[in-house]
Amino acid sequence: MNVAKLHPGEVDINAALVQQLLHQQAPAWAYQSLTLVDSAGTDHVLYMLGADTVVRLPRIGWADEQAARESAWLPIIAPFLPVAVPQPVFLGTPTNAYPWHWSIYRWLPGDDALASPPTDEREAAHTVASIVAGMRRVPPTGGMHRGSRGGTLQSRHDDTCAALAALTSLGLIDTSHAASLWQRWVAEPVTNDAAVWLHTDIHSGNLLVVDGNISALIDFGGLTLGDPAVDLTVAWSMLSEPARTVFAEQLAVDPAQWRRGQAWALSIALIQLPYYHTNNPVLAATALRTINAIFAATERGES
Repeated sequence: MNVAKLHPGEVDINAALVQQLLHQQAPAWAYQSLTLVDSAGTDHVLYMLGADTVVRLPRIGWADEQAARESAWLPIIAPFLPVAVPQPVFLGTPTNAYPWHWSIYRWLPGDDALASPPTDEREAAHTVASIVAGMRRVPPTGGMHRGSRGGTLQSRHDDTCAALAALTSLGLIDTSHAASLWQRWVAEPVTNDAAVWLHTDIHSGNLLVVDGNISALIDFGGLTLGDPAVDLTVAWSMLSEPARTVFAEQLAVDPAQWRRGQAWALSIALIQLPYYHTNNPVLAATALRTINAIFAATERGES
C-alpha cells in the first residue's frame, strides 16, 4: 500500500520500494523488519528499520538535499546542543524507481512532545531556550541562507497574504485580526541582527521526551543561516504564557526581535493552516494553536 500523499508531485512510496532501495544500496540492512512510522512530518516518509534505525525518504523534490545537509552539519552542531540530535549512518542515491536521495539514521528513543508533553513546562522552556542559544553559538562559517525561513520576514509577505485570503472562506480564525497584526509587523524595518544557525522548525512534534524531559531535537531539514527570531516561534507554538516568559528571559530577547518572532510564528502558521487543514490534522492543529496563542499574547500586550 502506498503512503498517503500531502503534496502535488509526490512519488509513490511503499515498503516494497524501500526494500528495493535497501537491497540495491544498503544490503546490510535489507533483511531487517520495516514498519511505517506514524508521523505528522511533511517532507519525509519514515520507516522503522529493525530495532534501532530508521529509513527517511523525501516525499517531494524540495527535500532532496536535506539528507546531505544534515550529514554534513549535524556532527558540527550536535556538541553545541543540550539534547540529542539525529545521527545519519547511510546516504542513499536516486534510482530509476526513486528520484531523490534517501537516508538511514539511528533511531532516537522517546515520544514527541505532542503525544507526551514534558512534565515541567518551565523546565521545558529552559531546555528549549538552551537549544536556541546553542544553535546561535555554532560558528556560521560555511553556512548558507536557504529557503524562505532563511530570508527576511518581508520576503514572506505575498505568501502570507495569499494564505490569509485562503483562510477567509474557511472560518477557522479571525483573518481580519491576523491581517492587521501581520501588516503592522511586516512594516517594521528589516533586521540588522547578524545571521545565526537556525533549526527553523522547533515545535512539539520535533522535540522528543523521555521520562518527562526533553531529550532530543529532530528534523533539521530546514537548517539554514538567518534571522535569530525564526527559532523563537516555539514560544507560541508550544509554550504557555508563564513558560514563554522563562524562555524569553533566558535568551535575553530584545523587544524588536520578540515582535519578529511573533511575526515569523504567525506567518508560518497562517501558511500551514489552509494547506494542511484537511490532510495533516496534527500540523493544522499546531498552526491553529499558534495563531490563537499569538492573538491571546497580543491582547495581553506582549507585542
